[in-house]
Amino acid sequence: MRRFYTLMTPVSETTHPLKLAGRMSRLGTETAFEVLVKARALEAQGKSVIHLEIGEPDFDTPANIVDSAVGALRQGWTHYGPSPGLPQLRQAIAEHISRSRGVTVTPDDDQLCGCQAGADPAPRRDGLSLRRG
Repeated sequence: MRRFYTLMTPVSETTHPLKLAGRMSRLGTETAFEVLVKARALEAQGKSVIHLEIGEPDFDTPANIVDSAVGALRQGWTHYGPSPGLPQLRQAIAEHISRSRGVTVTPDDDQLCGCQAGADPAPRRDGLSLRRG
């Protein structure tokens, strides 16, 4: 009979020690927060810093964007969209990139949107971190 334990189970209660997969040793650390600490230290010295290290700018969202977001929520745009992005948005981005950079980009190009929907990959990564072999 197999026994499974969560990470919340005290080690003293397990019959097998938890051994992480070797691939876990290859993971680095999140450096953006280290950069934030350094940036704040520079600010404390009187330096002017524009914060882009953790994806959070040091200015408020412009009112027109806030208004548009509130309007979209009130119109029912409250659910997940398609993983590759909304077709209309992909079309607009492709047209903009093609025009502004002089390259041919289509809405079907995979590299157009380098994102994944939500936290879906997280459980898979978590499982791979524990599975040895």
